[in-house]
Amino acid sequence: MEIELKTFWSLPRDQRQTIAEEVSIYSKDPATEGQIAPVEPEDIVFKKQLGVVALHGVELAGYIGADRPVRWLEGKLARVTTLAVLPNHQGLGIGDRLITRATELLLERKHQPYAFATPLSQPGFAAAGYVPSDFGEGFAPYTVGGSKYGNQLMVYMY
Repeated sequence: MEIELKTFWSLPRDQRQTIAEEVSIYSKDPATEGQIAPVEPEDIVFKKQLGVVALHGVELAGYIGADRPVRWLEGKLARVTTLAVLPNHQGLGIGDRLITRATELLLERKHQPYAFATPLSQPGFAAAGYVPSDFGEGFAPYTVGGSKYGNQLMVYMY
């Protein structure tokens, strides 16, 4: 069976809630520490401007979201976040597909995508056109100094 990408908001409400709960549980699993920041279902349902879901039939294979944009200089920045590929689906390129699709959707909205990529996700972001940034503190909202997990600020370059 193929992996199908869908926008989070195109799914029925009950399916969105189930996906949000599954991603939240995955994000809080001790085995995923350093790979994904813990997230609450409400954050996915109410705080993300967009989400892309990878489905294997009706089974969740992966998810990526983007925060609501904020103004910065002459444009709008949107942080790509909460990349989750469930264990049974890892190593199949699903994360790369999710990053690419979320980036495309943000660009269609004329938003500048950026991410704090974990070491595991950095190659996927790089393949999608993101480059490491050394803008440091104050480049974007939510910037926090340093990361014990080696996360890298990466910005999409046109």
